[in-house]
Amino acid sequence: NDEKTAAALLIAAKSFFGEIMSTKGRLSDSDMNAIWATIAALMPAGLIDGRGGASASRILGVHHRVITKGVEVRAGLEEHGRGWVQLRYSAHQDRVDLRLIGEWWHSDEGST
Repeated sequence: NDEKTAAALLIAAKSFFGEIMSTKGRLSDSDMNAIWATIAALMPAGLIDGRGGASASRILGVHHRVITKGVEVRAGLEEHGRGWVQLRYSAHQDRVDLRLIGEWWHSDEGST
């Protein structure tokens, strides 16, 4: 029964990453925090040292860099002995600056 449960847990984890990480567009900070919290929960701190990173990458269907960062996040949590700290991400640089449109709209050129 434990073997069936372990296999089901691995399938669920792979599905979680496949569905969330394969979405189009930018993920919200909440989505990214959910992903990194999940990866950190699954990764033993010494996984990379034991040469298990590539295996974890294949099993979960994610890039090796994701596994490496997940192990680093996990090690940081264990080192500091505190709970999850929200990760913050900077805004994309390709945002539309609507002030330019507003200024043009109220200019002589835009009002004709």
